[in-house]
Amino acid sequence: MDVTTDEIVDNNTHALEITGTGETIETDDNRSLNLDTYNMERSFSFWVRPNVIQRPLGVIFKEGGGIQNYAFLMGYGGVLLYQIADTPGRSGNCQAWSDFRLEEGRKYHIFGSHSLTGDDAGLREHRLWIDGVKQTDSSGNPMDSVDLTNFDSHSGDLAWGEPIVNLETGGTDIAYNGMEDTDISDFAIWTDNSGTPWRGYVKQEGITMLYRRGR
Repeated sequence: MDVTTDEIVDNNTHALEITGTGETIETDDNRSLNLDTYNMERSFSFWVRPNVIQRPLGVIFKEGGGIQNYAFLMGYGGVLLYQIADTPGRSGNCQAWSDFRLEEGRKYHIFGSHSLTGDDAGLREHRLWIDGVKQTDSSGNPMDSVDLTNFDSHSGDLAWGEPIVNLETGGTDIAYNGMEDTDISDFAIWTDNSGTPWRGYVKQEGITMLYRRGR
């Protein structure tokens, strides 16, 4: 694990550089994110540049573990997946995929979000945006079950590039590698459990602004 001085995002001269599947970095558990908390709204924003075509399944970022997690994953020649995995039997098991394969050597703005209080159209959805464009392919939407009033605490690691042998994906534990050669920059998280809309969920105009600022 290293830091590259390549400019991934405009006017930002440093980025996290993952140069092999055994490289990973973790942060401490946090009571506002994965400990002692219930998440009704959550959003993630970051820039990523895959420097090779990611063929095996790899972890860009994951929060949580085998039963409950958020994760950004890549594989199958560059398809990106953003997912939330909840306790089996609950309806909070959703995935959203990129509409295309990410190309090597190109930077992308990635934004993933879910709202249990309702988005612009009042839908409880789990969705992925790339370069400000909402991707069309998803599974598990709309999340309209009463058991989605909370997403329980999930004490697995908050980590970038970490291989894991039992990450729940769509109700099945799957083994993932780390990333082969990838740069990550400007990673940010919004989270909220107040039940008040828009505190942990970002509207389309905000997502577009984040993308335009980093081009």
